[in-house]
Amino acid sequence: DHAENARELLRCGGIDVIEQLLLASKKIGKHPKGTPSSSMPASRSSLFAALCSSEQMSYELVESLLVLRSASQHSVPLETKVFTRLLFNVQLWFGQSTTNGAALHLTLLP
Repeated sequence: DHAENARELLRCGGIDVIEQLLLASKKIGKHPKGTPSSSMPASRSSLFAALCSSEQMSYELVESLLVLRSASQHSVPLETKVFTRLLFNVQLWFGQSTTNGAALHLTLLP
């Protein structure tokens, strides 16, 4: 039942978990000021960096967010949370990023 699933997603903070995962991944890819990104070990690359640099992954991410938004339309609180925490969270997608986000930015802002 969609209504029950929406309630559980809200109750368990599923949208918050997705947002925090992306924020944490974004921090993994950061490097100290003055340190060239090429000197960063490969193990320090992050999910967020991959999402930002790959056109296909950026497209899949945006499509997934739109599907999530569409699936949450029957629940106003869930739809609002998807909009505010994921789709229109400017700080999440564009703020304080040290990665080249050209692919993600082009996909988010066609």
